[in-house]
Amino acid sequence: MGIYVREDRGGRLYLDIYQKGQRRHEALPLRLGDDPKENRQHLRVAEQLRMERERELALAADGFIDPKKAAGPLLDYAKKKADGRGAGDHVARLIKYLEGYDPNISLKSVNPEWLDGFKKYLLTCKVPARSGAKETTEKNLSPQSASHMYKALVQVLTLAVRDRVILRNPAESLKGITVPEKLLDYLDIEELEKLNKTPIPQSGPVGEEIRTAFFFAVYSGLRVSDVKGLQWRDVDRVKKQIQKVMKKTKRVVIIPLVDQALALIETPAIPNRESLVFPLLADTGIDTNKVLLKWAARAGILKTLGWHVARRSCATRLQETGADITTIKRILGHSPGRDKVTLGYAQDSGKQTREAIERAWAGIWLQRVYSGAGIRANNQSPDKAKREAVNGLPAIGIE
Repeated sequence: MGIYVREDRGGRLYLDIYQKGQRRHEALPLRLGDDPKENRQHLRVAEQLRMERERELALAADGFIDPKKAAGPLLDYAKKKADGRGAGDHVARLIKYLEGYDPNISLKSVNPEWLDGFKKYLLTCKVPARSGAKETTEKNLSPQSASHMYKALVQVLTLAVRDRVILRNPAESLKGITVPEKLLDYLDIEELEKLNKTPIPQSGPVGEEIRTAFFFAVYSGLRVSDVKGLQWRDVDRVKKQIQKVMKKTKRVVIIPLVDQALALIETPAIPNRESLVFPLLADTGIDTNKVLLKWAARAGILKTLGWHVARRSCATRLQETGADITTIKRILGHSPGRDKVTLGYAQDSGKQTREAIERAWAGIWLQRVYSGAGIRANNQSPDKAKREAVNGLPAIGIE
């Protein structure tokens, strides 16, 4: 077997491969020009690629990788890796974009040039409709979503290396998709005060519960998915904390609850442990984000109010009052990332997180509003549910 770097008449470099009595050419994404310094650099890269390809073919000949699987479609391999994942998982969502770009590309044919083309496709393609990949909407894929899809592809290729289908990940030397930074909305204390004094546009018990749940998310930093799924068994009113598995990350999180947060969910009856804290929010078919947008407009807040704004408001308030990044990560349930080793040695007693969250919300009360119905106790139906006011609950303000 022999592999050589050759140059064609146009200056393009390619690999001349001779194996088992047969010769074939494989193009390289390199070209020689008039700049000697650049040419030397391209030749060094070409030599590295030649050595890697030679090693790959040798391993394939010795059975270390499976050439038949490598010749199979990338799309089929990605579908196998997406099997069993939720519809919102990035690898599962990737399938539609592979179908739209190049459904027939084999795993072994994926190279840096192809990956660059796929990145360009992601940045210009329309979002496929949920009903099928062939139908599209008029909306372009956002840079952030494009970045997620490209990272999902890199993950699939990494799995292919682990499974010994391909020798190396062709995306190793490439940059991902750059996501432009943007200002993310959050509410400061003055804006929270405005919102607190403004009636929510959704009438009835559902509107009251949306309001209460939003302020509860502000105090706790919970995602809306975890607010909706919060059960009374997750709330320890003696230790004043939430302990639950987060829906998105599957990570266990312990969040201290300040008295203001506990007051929002206070109920005279002893709730069933399995029942939801915010049942009306979980069951409603109303687009609650639209309700929040109207609420912000009514309060004169010129921001795109959504559930995640509550979470960011909590994080921002924690940072403003001196909490360190590790403590904020613990409260929000974020992956520790590079802090993982430190967290492994410094076990969290809960003291830091409690001090941080109590310091952040000291003297700041977001009122509960009542009109005779609200959070259900035990398994009461919504029309029979009643809520009793918390006596002496002051309006928002810093004491």
